[in-house]
Amino acid sequence: FFYSVAAFVVRLGLSWMSLSVTVDGASLLSITSLDAPLVLCPQHRSVLDFVIIGLMCFQLQPILPLQLPQVAADAEFSNLPFLGWALSGLGAFFVRRGGGAVQPDPALRAKVGRVFQSGRPLEVFLEGLRSRGRRQLRLRTGLLKALRDIAQRTVALVPLAMSYELLPDDESLFREMCGLPRDPLRTSDLFFWVLRGIRGELPPIGEAFMRFGHDQIL
Repeated sequence: FFYSVAAFVVRLGLSWMSLSVTVDGASLLSITSLDAPLVLCPQHRSVLDFVIIGLMCFQLQPILPLQLPQVAADAEFSNLPFLGWALSGLGAFFVRRGGGAVQPDPALRAKVGRVFQSGRPLEVFLEGLRSRGRRQLRLRTGLLKALRDIAQRTVALVPLAMSYELLPDDESLFREMCGLPRDPLRTSDLFFWVLRGIRGELPPIGEAFMRFGHDQIL
């Protein structure tokens, strides 16, 4: 029931931005016959990436054996009132960027181990940060190391291409390109965004595209 309510809220929010999502149907064949635990590895283009991916996985459940993925989200989200609770309720777990850069992070390994025990797919943004210039960023390997150490069987890494007709984050991208620091995440910004959506003040974004790649066995 919680997932259905969340899907309804997300669809409503996307409609406020006139944002539609197209999934490459042919690319779905790459995940229909996988027996190994599934790890989705999307490009990171927008803060909406994990929202759209979760919604698409939920809506594809009648035709694909694809459960809602558990997202490895930045620990910054965990400190947000309401939003951190909602994300946790949907299966997200929170990780510190660079937590395993110097030495193994036991907390990260414990979280990844619980995801494998649940049987749900794992979703991780290996770039760590959103690509502000639409270029592929250097991948962070801490979570891959945890997967390698914890997995008791082979794991299927499935790349996921994300692209947008217009980036929802263009305004913040412009500020950052001007040398201004990134604004911290705030729950109040979400409520102001909802208010603008109800009033019909959000600009249209257009279309978002998703395409699953061929799996890589780890």
